[in-house]
Amino acid sequence: MQQKHPLHQGLTAVVVAKNRCGKGGDGGGNGVGSEYNYNDGGALSAEASLSCGTVLNNIYSCIRYVLDGGTLPPECCSELKSLISTAKTTDNRKSFCSCLKGFASGSTSEQVARLATLPRRCNAYVPFKINPDVDCSKVK
Repeated sequence: MQQKHPLHQGLTAVVVAKNRCGKGGDGGGNGVGSEYNYNDGGALSAEASLSCGTVLNNIYSCIRYVLDGGTLPPECCSELKSLISTAKTTDNRKSFCSCLKGFASGSTSEQVARLATLPRRCNAYVPFKINPDVDCSKVK
């Protein structure tokens, strides 16, 4: 039986509950657990603080694919590219990295492999390697 990621249960409630992502999400300078900030259309605004809840909510179909496997949903790539284009500041990119690092840390090796291949499969540039050991402080 496949191990379930802690975020698998109630993933749709991630924004409502303002959950923190990853292990020990204590806000220790990694951008995790900050407030959610959406524009009127429900999409992340460019000036928003990029929290882990925001990241996971904005790439929801990708996260479902990473957790469950199967076929990559077509909307995943557009969600990922949209999130990447929104992460314009170094702090937002570091937060994005920290969230995916935390997510990967609690995932199976198969889930990490699916997560790590998303940028290539979507032809999208992510400015860091997606894995549990990435040093997000080096993200520019």
